[in-house]
Amino acid sequence: MRKKAIVRENLLSIIIAVIGLILLFYGAWYLISISTDNQEQKAAQTIIEKVEAKINLLEAGQSTELSTQGINENWFIKGWDENEDSPDKCLFKTCLCICKGDEPIQNREIELQSNLPDQNTNRILEEIKNNCQDNGFCRKFESEKISTHWGNTAGSVGYFYDSIPVPDKLLKIKISLDENSRLTLYYED
Repeated sequence: MRKKAIVRENLLSIIIAVIGLILLFYGAWYLISISTDNQEQKAAQTIIEKVEAKINLLEAGQSTELSTQGINENWFIKGWDENEDSPDKCLFKTCLCICKGDEPIQNREIELQSNLPDQNTNRILEEIKNNCQDNGFCRKFESEKISTHWGNTAGSVGYFYDSIPVPDKLLKIKISLDENSRLTLYYED
């Protein structure tokens, strides 16, 4: 009878220890994920501030280049003209946002280009807009038009997308303001 009591006491201690270890590992994982998210958000804010500073220095007809470290493949830069259906943060202004999506923007862009305009296209565009509203940092500009492009025209099969991915590598973004106040950001892969 005494042996069973000892086994029960030890079993209870082992269960409590296992639960304690699980809670400890979960707490550590949670703190690390919060720290990573905060670092990504700070990096995104830094990038959009650098882009904004470069744009504000441009005169009509000028262009410049920005070299910056990216964040990860789920972040992207997207521009909206003042008349486009943009995030509420933009409020009928030309707007440039750096946003975090649920997956790499390339996947969305490829899906958009492979579909004829349909309900699926509208869903994807709405998801991109919501990513920027919920997980993005936006800046408004006086320019009437803005476009963001990413592509590669080298070789026989080129590609060209309407958002700029911000993967974890060095990025060189070309920024120009034409004579008609059209602002263009371009990243060539």
